[in-house]
Amino acid sequence: AKLTVVGRLGVPERVLSRYADRIDYLPTVARGEVPGIMAAHDVLLFPSYFEGAGIVLYEALAAGLALIQSDRAAVAVTPDTGILLETLSTEALLEAMCLAISDRARLAFWRSNAQAAAARHLALRAVRRPAPRRLLGRLGALFRWSAARRAPAHGVLRRGPELRAVH
Repeated sequence: AKLTVVGRLGVPERVLSRYADRIDYLPTVARGEVPGIMAAHDVLLFPSYFEGAGIVLYEALAAGLALIQSDRAAVAVTPDTGILLETLSTEALLEAMCLAISDRARLAFWRSNAQAAAARHLALRAVRRPAPRRLLGRLGALFRWSAARRAPAHGVLRRGPELRAVH
């Protein structure tokens, strides 16, 4: 398995360079590149200590990614789309990642439910409080883009000799 870390970690690059064979580190990514990165991966790891809205979680679902997320953000994951980490620890994260890597059928199940979960969330938000048309248009474009780009399941974290995850 190979992990792609997107965004600044606050960890010296020399520390991550020891794991260059297993970790791709992208400290700075243009917003326009994120959909392409998501399309090349199967799981979004989101072990956040605090994240109010968690919009990236819904973007990941719309892109067909399974989720592994902490309970310290907006809870977008369901048992049908991934794993909720109720204990945020290295051990819990490792266990969740190993499950996604080793159980391909479960990973495929999570991914097969992701886009429908994102659509349900969007529909519930629209009922609770009408969103501006511009936002709905952008989310609709994201769903259409995601559906058009949806290829056969890649493999964790890319199917093939190595698996990938995006953090």
